[in-house]
Amino acid sequence: MQAIEAALTRIARRHQIAKAFQGVAAGILFACGLVLLSECVHKLAPVPTVPPGLYAAMLLLCAAAGGLRQAMKRPNLGQVANWVDQELNLQERLSAACEMSARGAANEWKSLVIRDAAVHASTLNPQALVPFRPPRTLPWIALASGLALALAFVPPIRSAAFRQKEQDTKVIAETAKRFLEVTRKQIEQRHPALETTEKAINEALEFGQRLSEARLTRGEAIKDLASLTQKLDQEAQHLADRPGVRSLEQAARSSTPASGKGATDLQQRMQALKEALGAAEGKDKLLAKLKQDLEAVQKMAEKLPGAGSPEAAAARENLAKALENAAREAAEAGIPLEGLDEAVAALKNAQTDFFLRDIQGALSSLDKLQQLAQSLQQLRQEQAKEAKTLPDQLKMGQAQAAKQRLEEMIRKLRSGPLSAPERQEMIDELQKSIAPAEQYEKLPEPLKKALQRAGSGQPKDQEGAAQHLAEAAKELDRLQQELADSDQIAGVADLLRDAQEAIAAGRGFNEGKNESRRARAGQGGKPGRGVGTWAQDARFEAPESSEGWDNSGITQQTLDPRSVESEDAPEKNPNLAPTRVKGKMSPGGSMPSITLKGVHIKGQSAVRFTEAAATAQAEAQKALNQDKVPRAYQDSVKTYFDDFK
Repeated sequence: MQAIEAALTRIARRHQIAKAFQGVAAGILFACGLVLLSECVHKLAPVPTVPPGLYAAMLLLCAAAGGLRQAMKRPNLGQVANWVDQELNLQERLSAACEMSARGAANEWKSLVIRDAAVHASTLNPQALVPFRPPRTLPWIALASGLALALAFVPPIRSAAFRQKEQDTKVIAETAKRFLEVTRKQIEQRHPALETTEKAINEALEFGQRLSEARLTRGEAIKDLASLTQKLDQEAQHLADRPGVRSLEQAARSSTPASGKGATDLQQRMQALKEALGAAEGKDKLLAKLKQDLEAVQKMAEKLPGAGSPEAAAARENLAKALENAAREAAEAGIPLEGLDEAVAALKNAQTDFFLRDIQGALSSLDKLQQLAQSLQQLRQEQAKEAKTLPDQLKMGQAQAAKQRLEEMIRKLRSGPLSAPERQEMIDELQKSIAPAEQYEKLPEPLKKALQRAGSGQPKDQEGAAQHLAEAAKELDRLQQELADSDQIAGVADLLRDAQEAIAAGRGFNEGKNESRRARAGQGGKPGRGVGTWAQDARFEAPESSEGWDNSGITQQTLDPRSVESEDAPEKNPNLAPTRVKGKMSPGGSMPSITLKGVHIKGQSAVRFTEAAATAQAEAQKALNQDKVPRAYQDSVKTYFDDFK
């Protein structure tokens, strides 16, 4: 009986494995059907697509579930014996033997049946009875997977409105992400000094986070952005309208270009240019002479006779002497010229093309050195215009320089008793500083107290004067921080405005657009049309050479116009006289009627002139930022609206 049970057990195990394979195939077919159904739904209905990773996980899960389900169904030996009897037509020999072996009593008939069944069981072949064949579901699996793969390349059926909505959602999310990155980077560069500023910027960051997570429509996002932008603009305007902050900004705008940078930064820029010039510093005449000599050598090389002519050798000898003289002068002065040694070698090898190329490289090096020297000269001129005394610094809005001057006075007062001339000089300087300090809120009070204490010359009074001067320096620092906070809030508002424009236009977020909106006076230095109060955004190490502009018709009290001509400005065309505007413009009054050909517009307006000017300035800035103004006129528009107060 043991031989019968062993044979039936082998058949049962193989049958179980075959069923498990069929279960795996059924699970794969079920998963392919789900994938096909999901793809069909996605192509026909606006539902999110399923990631491929989820499809793969579902396929593995269904295959494992199908295989385990079939593997758990283990048949007993009686069922296997009945199945083998039916397959091999054994006339129930194996099933009868299994049934009789379960009975307790043993007899001759039972032994005979079991021996007969054992003989047939020894001839059983499990591989032949239960062969491993490909599952019947394999063609259906191939069909379902092929259809699902083909559907993956079919574009979904979507309406134009739905596609636009999806695009808007994507643009909003990307814009919010870029806004958060840029704003956080600005906060890392400078942390807000005032609590109100920090609160306003944090509110903008929280809104950007909500915007990146919430699925808002384009209209809702633009509306929320406009509301927050208006709130930040009001906060920035509130800070900028403080009397001291406004006075500091206006004084800085009307002062020289160097005033906005401060003496320390100006010195750093000059030091950087000196390091770039090296031994060429202060040798402008030598640079001009070297350039003239190299240009002469270049012209001689271009007119060299042919190699076979008798004049060629003499011309090359003269050319070599001129080039050697220029190289010797540059070497003695310690001025490195790129390509000069290569030019000498090319001339010796009669390689005219390479010689001209290397000479051009040396000329380019000279041009760069001359540009650096010109920039250094401009910075020296700006440094000469820097105010040296506290009254002039306060008058010109040089808050950082004024703060440094106050710190110098404090150190002098605390270093020991002052001599009579030093004390009188400090008293005169403080006395002259009170009048220009009146525009800076609380600044005059500590200056007056310091003036009273500095006159006695007693150590105790000197220390008291130093403390009052420290209060004045602290007040200046507070005004600077408020001005910087106002700029920072306005910068975040500009970023929100750029985000609003990006979402409205359905394009990428460009944070660089707003850099020129809050440009402060006096950060430039590049010659241009106007009086020089508009700041250039770029910081230069080797600035490009720029042609001068004719500023004959532009004047300002505190600045001299830069002009290449001394002629008077040409008279205006009389045909451009405003003959179509009727009435007079006055603050608070009605706007004049405007008559055009085919159009007649009349109306009343009580808009104040200052608000109209601010609106015009904002529109001009927007036009500049969107490159609607031709480049040739951008500096003129910038200068005009910079002084449009």
